[in-house]
Amino acid sequence: MSVLIEFVGLVMLTTQTTPVQALLPRVPMSQRIQADVKAKLLVAKKEIPNVPNHVAIIAFPTDAYDEQASQDWTPTTLGKARNYSKVVLDGEHLVFETPLAKNPTPVDREKFAIPRLKDASELTEYFQASLNYVGAAGVVDIPSGVLTQCNGIGTRIDALLTLAAKDTVIIHTLDYKKKLVLKAAKLNEDRRIYVANVPADYANTPTVTGQTLNQFDHDDHWHVFYWMTTNPNGTTPPYGPKADCDCDRPIMTPPPHDSKVGTSNARMATISQQPSPPRSAQRQTVINGITTAECGSTQWP
Repeated sequence: MSVLIEFVGLVMLTTQTTPVQALLPRVPMSQRIQADVKAKLLVAKKEIPNVPNHVAIIAFPTDAYDEQASQDWTPTTLGKARNYSKVVLDGEHLVFETPLAKNPTPVDREKFAIPRLKDASELTEYFQASLNYVGAAGVVDIPSGVLTQCNGIGTRIDALLTLAAKDTVIIHTLDYKKKLVLKAAKLNEDRRIYVANVPADYANTPTVTGQTLNQFDHDDHWHVFYWMTTNPNGTTPPYGPKADCDCDRPIMTPPPHDSKVGTSNARMATISQQPSPPRSAQRQTVINGITTAECGSTQWP
């Protein structure tokens, strides 16, 4: 069977490393990194853009979680979605493993075409192994699998990793101190895993009223990708050709009697609620905003 891992939001995929890596920057960044960014922006007579706080998470169907086999990670509900859970990342360096299944090695970099940064030359040391990726909320090694892309809302393009799996998908830190074990039988194209770096308010309360910022309260999130490089002054948004497929939105189940219908800020996230048959009124399906966050993945170089 195949398992899909979708990378959503502020996630930089770098193909300069071996293996390929996904870097999820901390937002806000540390005072040290912010000072470096501000100094370079000051030279260019620019102000640092206003980007809301983000949180890096791994989200997955709740019933896929194997509590007995997992270690040192306690999932919590993804906002108000009863059937999706999350773990929050705080500097972990991770890898996905699928025991007993064969996956292509290495990742085919030629088929990977998510948007690229145009105005940058190299990543800063804060996002490299030399400083233990101190600027990242999470780092994911991708040694194998099929890495492609899918179209999100608007111009957003997400990275999409397909892994062959048998019984389990194991997400663990390189030192194995933390381990999240998911049952492969509970995962499919509509019930995928998300590696996401999205606005904190949204990840914690993805409801119609969950956003505290409107589209005029913040600058474009893609500026953060340039802060990860030696040229934080970059002004060209990451851009790439449309992918061959669209990102599927997961079906989320809200709490009982949650009858709110509407949309939140379209730039930050979009949530809509589909009517269900009368007999299943308490299991209305929700298109959850984890796949409609404004910022899409980008590629380096």
